[in-house]
Amino acid sequence: MPAVSPVQIQRFWIRQIISFCFTAPCSPLISWLALAISLAFAALFVATSIDASRFVVLIHVLEHLSVFFAATAFFIAISIPFPMYIKCVSWTVYVISLLAISVCHLY
Repeated sequence: MPAVSPVQIQRFWIRQIISFCFTAPCSPLISWLALAISLAFAALFVATSIDASRFVVLIHVLEHLSVFFAATAFFIAISIPFPMYIKCVSWTVYVISLLAISVCHLY
């Protein structure tokens, strides 16, 4: 049996890991989670980076959007491992919370 060098072993594992990453099925929820987190941080970054004296309303809207996307990312993240009926309960709580916040802002 020929001796295998550490470099060959490392290359073997690199190929195995890369092939697994490209062929493993990815849940669509992971994509939505990444999008929600990205939008939350983007809105927060823009809100803290623009001139506060000129764009007061825009800053408040972006801050509220960042909280909305962060809450959405939280609900996506906690519902990924759940069975379908618990996911439905989780998303029902999310929608009820969203409706309660909307009603409170109207009155």
